[in-house]
Amino acid sequence: MNRLNQEIEKINHELAKMGSLSEQLLQDAIKALLSADVPLAREVIGRDQQVDDAENTINSHTIRLLATNPPVASDLRFLSAVFRLVTDLERVADLSVNLAWRTVAINQEIELFAPFSPLLPEMAQLTQDMMSKALEALSLRNDQASLKIYLSDSELDKLHRLHRRAVIATMQDHPELVPWGVEAILAGNYLERIGDHITNICEETIYLVRGEVIRHQGDIKKPKT
Repeated sequence: MNRLNQEIEKINHELAKMGSLSEQLLQDAIKALLSADVPLAREVIGRDQQVDDAENTINSHTIRLLATNPPVASDLRFLSAVFRLVTDLERVADLSVNLAWRTVAINQEIELFAPFSPLLPEMAQLTQDMMSKALEALSLRNDQASLKIYLSDSELDKLHRLHRRAVIATMQDHPELVPWGVEAILAGNYLERIGDHITNICEETIYLVRGEVIRHQGDIKKPKT
């Protein structure tokens, strides 16, 4: 293995490590929210810097490699995708921190928050599943698995719309609980936006495998054969 390939393998390893950090933040932020675990939420907030540091390390490594070792086409495809992938992983972490702050705002008053959150556990589980599968597909360069996850985002969007409607209806019936309803809306928004960044990761995996940009292609029904 030549030096260029060795450096690309190092970047790939750093990327996988960053993905694991982002995924763990998401899992812990969701766990904290659904159980009103304020200490865990504060721990999530404190760990965000690890993901920021990983992003800076990978970007610096990639820029240095591009400047000193002109890559061939397939390697250039990977290195260009790295910049977009680390951005999406960092945004997943940031939105997970935002989710953790909602737990702090609720401050263990789960009995007041509970009427607004019947769909949040389902949204949270789907988001976690999408993240785990997207990272696995990226690691394996599995474009068909990535496309399946990409298409599943429509289900998360549907749950998000139902969640917002249910929360608004409850706030109208119980105006004294509006502050907790607002927190529920924000939590749902963050999960939906995390789903969008996960679909971006899937798009990049498909680009890595096929050299095909599927963003802005409209309705994509199935993989090309």
